[in-house]
Amino acid sequence: MPEMDEAVMRSWKGIVLVSAVFLISSCVSRSKAIQLQGPSMEPSYPDGTTLRIEEIDVSILERGDLVYFQLPINSNFYVKRVIGLPGEAIHIESRQIQINGVPLVEPYPIISDESEEGSYTLGQGQYFVLGDNRPDSLDSINFGPIQASDILGRATPIR
Repeated sequence: MPEMDEAVMRSWKGIVLVSAVFLISSCVSRSKAIQLQGPSMEPSYPDGTTLRIEEIDVSILERGDLVYFQLPINSNFYVKRVIGLPGEAIHIESRQIQINGVPLVEPYPIISDESEEGSYTLGQGQYFVLGDNRPDSLDSINFGPIQASDILGRATPIR
């Protein structure tokens, strides 16, 4: 009987070891580094800034977060700032963004564009994203809201 207990213990140790290796490897593979290309996130993040991309559950995204996503229409990858969350109404006029009728205060530096105008109502699983350098950014002003399924991760600068 003691031999069986020892065999069971070895089996459990093996299971724990395999589980630990799987958990560590999946955590490691859930993030990667990219280099920002282009001026669309200036002045906050200039061309060449290295960003860490972390896979996340999109339901934890907050306004102001940076997201890394791929559009199915052109297969390009983008980094933009989340401005609108699912279910919100976005109105842009004369350099002012309103969310559900309330002016948005952006605590990060932006370069505004007077030509920005439009109204958008976001459905479930839709996000409105903009570059910080509004005149030089291809974003939701151009291609509309993005889908949660397009978001590959949250981006944070590596300092």
